[in-house]
Amino acid sequence: MLRKLKNWLAHVAQRRSSAAADAVPLAVRGSLSMPTRKTLLQDAPELGAAHTPLATDQSDAASARATVELALQERPDDADLNYRMGLMHLADGDAAGALDFLHLALHYAPGMFSACVARVRALAALGRAAEEPVAYREFLQTNPNDPDAAYALALWHHARGEYESAAALLRPLASAPSPRREACNLLGLILGRELGQLDEGERLLRRALEPDPCWPIALSNLGWILLEKGDHEQGLHLLDAALARDPDDHETRLMRAYMNLKRGEFATGWRDFEARHQSKFAVSRPYRFARWDGTPIRGKTLLIYGEQGLGDQIMFASCFGEAIARAGRCVIECDPKLVALFARSFPGAWVQASVPAGEEPRWLAQTGPIDWQIPMGSLPGFWRRNWGEFPQHNGYLRAAPERIAYWRARLDALGPGLKIGLSWRGGVAATRRHLRSIALDQFLPLLRLPATFVSVQYGDCASDIDSLRQAHRVNLPHWQDALEDYDETAALVCALDLVISVCTAVIHLSGALGRPVWVLVPAVAEWRYLDHGEALPWYPSARLYRQAKTASGWESTIDRVREQILKQT
Repeated sequence: MLRKLKNWLAHVAQRRSSAAADAVPLAVRGSLSMPTRKTLLQDAPELGAAHTPLATDQSDAASARATVELALQERPDDADLNYRMGLMHLADGDAAGALDFLHLALHYAPGMFSACVARVRALAALGRAAEEPVAYREFLQTNPNDPDAAYALALWHHARGEYESAAALLRPLASAPSPRREACNLLGLILGRELGQLDEGERLLRRALEPDPCWPIALSNLGWILLEKGDHEQGLHLLDAALARDPDDHETRLMRAYMNLKRGEFATGWRDFEARHQSKFAVSRPYRFARWDGTPIRGKTLLIYGEQGLGDQIMFASCFGEAIARAGRCVIECDPKLVALFARSFPGAWVQASVPAGEEPRWLAQTGPIDWQIPMGSLPGFWRRNWGEFPQHNGYLRAAPERIAYWRARLDALGPGLKIGLSWRGGVAATRRHLRSIALDQFLPLLRLPATFVSVQYGDCASDIDSLRQAHRVNLPHWQDALEDYDETAALVCALDLVISVCTAVIHLSGALGRPVWVLVPAVAEWRYLDHGEALPWYPSARLYRQAKTASGWESTIDRVREQILKQT
């Protein structure tokens, strides 16, 4: 029996050694609403045993388990045996049972990081995400200098947009005499992309490349940093080099797409933009209809399906007219919040609400046969390949006229003068909300002008507005009923004289309605807002006010906006 156990353990060890030798860094990247970012996540090879059968058939697996159970009876304080039994329970889907054995493993071997990783996996499987960082911190209390645990916890914080916490864990790893290259890579990415410290981000990424100057992950991240700093030639050269080493690196290809789109190189950018469908975080479609190539399909039905966020769907909707004109019949699937607005704006199409991933929409049975399909984000590749192909429109979305009249009357009741909508927060943690957002009290130079401001801020902003009123005696009307319904938001925007906003969906809504909108663009901007200039090709009515690259705040940008408002009052 002991010989059988030794043979089985040797088999496991051999598999782990092979897994470690063959392991390829897994890139964890963000949503498509921002430039692709790469981090190194070292997937613990020990956990490969939990997800890959160690025996050739079920009888071998049962025999191996029985062997470990018997050995545990003889040596219940053996940390490795408890750990392996925990992995077996994880593989069987018994995360609660796995935790019992993993706690024992860590009790008998407090420095066994593989058991800590398995514990975190078990907690995740049980839906106990709040306890995951606790597991890492408890391990670090016992093993304060363990670099694997510190890096794993930094990754956990980074994935949740807690960048300062992640950076605090990474700094000691990146500043060590022999720094971990993955720590330098992730810290450089956080400081450069998330915190806007491009110079320090570049330094760290170059340090990450010292052991291997051709490491594709840091190479593409450094390329992104250089592009953001304005060194387009060298930045694109590094992205090209990373792709030359790995042509199937779809995340780097997508990064190159964003950088070219940001520079106004639309034809090149849209070609690479298709890589989003092969990226590790692409959402698979439940439909298997043929992919449309943009050619006329008279007598056939085309499905245009939504992707990405509200702002992107509104932006891509500028291409719906060309698509509808080429199809016999057109079905548009979009975010439920946009259905009423899109249905009014594109009466030649049948507009339906998208459903959560994995569900089949009811409307599919009512449409009749679908002949072709295409994602919204692929339409610009047909008809927006250069600046000249962007139409000089006065708005392609249409708000309800009676609702515009209603909101205009409510605005008139506030008094004479310009009526200006204001939004000061944009995005979520994963889309750099802290760089895109501005504290409401920083707008006081505008709010004290002879104009009437109203909030067009989505989400819970009551505390911001209350603080403004209590601290500065400035009242900012906020009509929640106008912001909970996007069709109502569109009507309110049309009733306003101007919208001033940070980078968020209301920018796209205002521009698509043809209404004047001034955009406060951060120094490190998303690709949609380009890297220079005051104009947006998508929206002729938009004007961009850019934060200076060297600025640490928004004062000078808001002063420029104030001067322009004064000219109109």
